[in-house]
Amino acid sequence: VVSRTENAEFREMFAGGDEASKQLAPQYAALADEVGCGFFDAGTVAQTTPLDGVHLDAENTRNIGKALTSVVRVMLEL
Repeated sequence: VVSRTENAEFREMFAGGDEASKQLAPQYAALADEVGCGFFDAGTVAQTTPLDGVHLDAENTRNIGKALTSVVRVMLEL
């Protein structure tokens, strides 16, 4: 999910992106289910940096990695 940013250039460039991005996870989840593939919604554990409202910082990247640990173990039957 794209967060809001105080950076005027990025705010204009990605206007409406935060709302549009909220539609991605349900679409990907449905597709993954349809083809029998695993799916993980990173937006449930991470947020983009307010610097540009698009990219992740180190903390949020770690949050995704930590959250994926148990998911991957189940998928790999470890």
